[in-house]
Amino acid sequence: MEQAVDAISNADYQRICDCATASAELSQIVFPKKNFKKLKENKERFGSDGMIVAHTGSMLGFLFIKKPSIMLMTDLSNFFFEIGCACKFIKAGSSY
Repeated sequence: MEQAVDAISNADYQRICDCATASAELSQIVFPKKNFKKLKENKERFGSDGMIVAHTGSMLGFLFIKKPSIMLMTDLSNFFFEIGCACKFIKAGSSY
């Protein structure tokens, strides 16, 4: 928790992504999500800076510090479609 607070306080986006990913991985142990493994296996493929999971497991996603290109967004949409999930892009923070 201290790492997350420090990362947020210092606007250290990569550390925020790392904390979110670590939290998602811990959550997977307690409350397994159907497509978590597929996302984790494809994180590097898409150049994602991190992963995020809703506490209930109703949402899984990739985090990007910089806005993905249109081509990458298309590839991500196709990936989520292939695993039977909806895909939505949300801007958060001020790093774009």
